[in-house]
Amino acid sequence: MNLDLTFLGEVVGFVLFVGFTLRYVWPPILAAIERREREIAAGLEAAERGRQALADAEARTAEMMHEARDRAARLLDDATRQVARLLEEGRRDAERQRAEALAATEAQIQQAVIRARDELRTDLGRLVVITAGRLLEREVRAEDHERLLTEAARELG
Repeated sequence: MNLDLTFLGEVVGFVLFVGFTLRYVWPPILAAIERREREIAAGLEAAERGRQALADAEARTAEMMHEARDRAARLLDDATRQVARLLEEGRRDAERQRAEALAATEAQIQQAVIRARDELRTDLGRLVVITAGRLLEREVRAEDHERLLTEAARELG
């Protein structure tokens, strides 16, 4: 192999170029690559945290929906029980009012019966007195007696 000065100059130039490149060009390129790797790693980590946050949010949402459904079911059960209780109270009040009205009506009926009996006794007594007075005014014969009784019955009826 023929080593001449040109080849030696090319080797020295290449070594100087490689040295210059390693010293001044390569570090900023490596720094940019490393910075970009860190940014990509941070982005991937943020994406993973975002996926985890989304999964957590979905789990919390599902839990909140379950709690809301349970609470709604409890509220519905409470409302149903309250309606049943109110209906039962209303039924008892209506029964009590019906019993009171029935008792008042029965009392009114009893009073009406007592008044009617009293009126009948008064009317009967008056008729007896009238009939006795008529009988005492004249001599009573059997047919007069019958006729007076019939008249008295007609006046009562």
